Amino acid sequence: IRKGGGGCACPENAFLKNLLSYLVINNEEWVILDMEAGIEHLGRGTAIGVNHMIVVVEANRTSVETAYRIKKLAGELNIFSVLVIGNKIQDDGEKEFLKNSIKDIEILGFIKESDSIRELSRGTKSNQKIDGESLKQVENIIDRLTYISIGSTV
Repeated sequence: IRKGGGGCACPENAFLKNLLSYLVINNEEWVILDMEAGIEHLGRGTAIGVNHMIVVVEANRTSVETAYRIKKLAGELNIFSVLVIGNKIQDDGEKEFLKNSIKDIEILGFIKESDSIRELSRGTKSNQKIDGESLKQVENIIDRLTYISIGSTV
């Protein structure tokens, strides 16, 4: 993909793009999309009109480079609020790596590597709950995003 919004002939993506335009642009609804990893959705223009693009990164060079590529493509779609969440963080060294590697993209927060989240994502235990520390990290990220979005006192 060389340019944000460059197009896709897929009927599903055309439908999604139109639905999102209606929800986000016409009705000013809050919509959260969990897109597949990578940049393809930016080439298809399905994210057009959103207020914030949140990039989930891991503590490695490839993930950081992808975040910067997403920021560039998002800018071509007039999405200027690109934010980062550090994911699967194992120690303070990984947190510092991301802070030092991502200087001009705001970091919303960090989510530590978690056995309970791993089990939930596998879908092997229907009664599994997220652990308290991970839940608190997610709540803090939501609070920061809410503050950024509407300026509420959190």
